[in-house]
Parts: sequence; C-alpha cells; structure tokens
Amino acid sequence: MINLKLIIVVILCILLFSLFFGSCNDKSSPTEPKEKFIKESYDIDYDNPEKYIISGTQSTITDEEFANITQQLQLGNINFSTLKKIYNWKNSFFENVSAGGKYVGKHTINDLLKNKELTGCHDHGLVLVSLLRKCDVPAILVDATGIDWALQYPEKVKYFLGHVLVELYLYDKWMLFDSINGIYISNYDPTNPIIPITNSMENKGYYVMFKGLDPADYGITDIQQLNDEQKRYAIMIKEEFPNFLFPNYTIEHL
Repeated sequence: MINLKLIIVVILCILLFSLFFGSCNDKSSPTEPKEKFIKESYDIDYDNPEKYIISGTQSTITDEEFANITQQLQLGNINFSTLKKIYNWKNSFFENVSAGGKYVGKHTINDLLKNKELTGCHDHGLVLVSLLRKCDVPAILVDATGIDWALQYPEKVKYFLGHVLVELYLYDKWMLFDSINGIYISNYDPTNPIIPITNSMENKGYYVMFKGLDPADYGITDIQQLNDEQKRYAIMIKEEFPNFLFPNYTIEHL
C-alpha cells in the first residue's frame, strides 16, 4: 500500500514539474502575434461593392468642395478615364510635402483640400478614395508593409517602410491602384494579401495589414501605432515567407 502511494506521489510530482518548466520555457512574447494575420478578406464585403460608396469620417468631402472639384475635372460618364482625371488633377492641385509620418491617421480629406498639401501615401490614397466614392465608384484604402523590409527588420534596417494603395470597383471587378505613381492592376485578387509592386526601396512587394474606408475606419490614429503593427507583421512575415504565393499580376501604368 505504501509503495502504491509513493508511486502516485512521484507521478504527480513529475507531471507538475513538466507543466511548470514547460510554461517557463515558452519563449513567446505577449507582444508577438499568436495568429498568422493571413486574412482572406480583411472584413471587406467584396460581393457588395455598393457598401464602399459611403465615405468614412476622414474621407467625406463637403458638397461645396466637390462641386468646385468637378468643375475643374469636367467629369462625364464614370469609367476608367475618371480615375485618370482624378489622378492627374491630384498631381497638379496639391504640393508634396515631407512630414516624416507626422500626419498619418490625422488628416481628413477636407484638411488636405484646405491646405493643398500631401504629406505621404496615406494622404494621396485618401484623396483618391474620397473623390472616387463621390463619383459613385466603390473604393477601399489599403495599408501595407514592405515584405523585404520585414525580412531585414530590425537586424539590418532600423527605419520603417510601408505603402498605401487603393482598391476600386470598375467594370464589375475589383482593381488595385497606386495613387503615388499611377500603377494599376486590373487582374487583381483582393483576397490575396501579397502585392508584388516593387520599387527602389522595396524589391519584393508589400503585405496588406489593414483595409477600410480610411485610417480611422481600420483603427490607425498615428504613426507610432502604425509602426507597432508593422513590427508585429514583420515577425509573421519572417516565419511565413517561405510559404508565400506571389500572384502573377499584370502591372500597368495610366
């Protein structure tokens, strides 16, 4: 009887020992992402594009401002030329000003129209989605982080690198548009988070973090919050990069 009790005590001690030290050896940090962040739709209802004609709190243009803009644009039927007119008007109407991310998540479209200044890709994208929706073209703001940047952060690079693009619905399909340089993808799959648009700073493309009507809609209020999210995604991208499936898009220019 004594031997049986002793055996039971020993087994219980071994179990408690393994549970305790197993949890202590778990090196995951509470700040590291537990989920893989690979989202199929980012809570966007792509089957009902009309939901994205309604603007968000940062992307609502007053009727007076829009009337002034339409006089300058001379918009006719809404088609692909509408996008080109808005893009060309943006480039001529606004001045580009460097602000180091100070106004990420802060500006509204009416701030931009008043100051006539764009401080980065968030501002460029905000102008596009705001005007497209006013023209009854469904549009979504896409906030992405650099893939090559993520693979090198923080060991080789200390800065942050990301980009904002625009999804728009024309000709019964979703397309992707880069409001900085006029690049667009017409054979676009909005459920694939990998965007293979490259440049001199990012040679692998971008990975989508957030989508919405504007930064306020997807919850980004300042540059620090955005950078914190990029750090989290960098961990995932390093782990999952060998499994990434880069889409074979046709990249065109306006």
